[in-house]
Amino acid sequence: MREYNCSEERGCSIKPPCPTGVILACGQGGYVDLSNMPTSGSTLASVSIDTTLLTRAIIKIDFSCILSYSVTVLEELDLIFTLVRTNTKGEIKELASWPYKILMDQIVSGAEEDQYVFITLEKNESFSIEYCDELLCGSSSTYSIRVNTNYFNITNAVIQSSTINAIAGPTHY
Repeated sequence: MREYNCSEERGCSIKPPCPTGVILACGQGGYVDLSNMPTSGSTLASVSIDTTLLTRAIIKIDFSCILSYSVTVLEELDLIFTLVRTNTKGEIKELASWPYKILMDQIVSGAEEDQYVFITLEKNESFSIEYCDELLCGSSSTYSIRVNTNYFNITNAVIQSSTINAIAGPTHY
């Protein structure tokens, strides 16, 4: 296997030193009221990390949030959480997506098919993501979690307490 030299690829005459530790970056999280979310979705959290001194960098992204909602019979919440990476050139790459779906008729049991059980269920649930991204050459990148909806008919739903962090280090093979 050929040893990959990122400095040559960048047209740089000086090879960066090899870091011996890890790089930690803490991001910015936010709050999204799903009933007022734009149809194009919303950015929930983002973190920027500079791994230019790393060759064969591996970046671990940790994201978590709390979903709070009230649901009654036949209401549905169908969300997609997407992790995207944006580099310094503004190029965006979608890395992975995770679904989150709640259908009230799956929660209420024991009712006959033609009966309606009018209850309201208050829910607070955590949602978390861990993802590892491997880059052949280090770079400065921003990782963002976007949320979008496939179907939504719940009037009282928010995503809150979102956090995102990145930790990076060199891989050795």
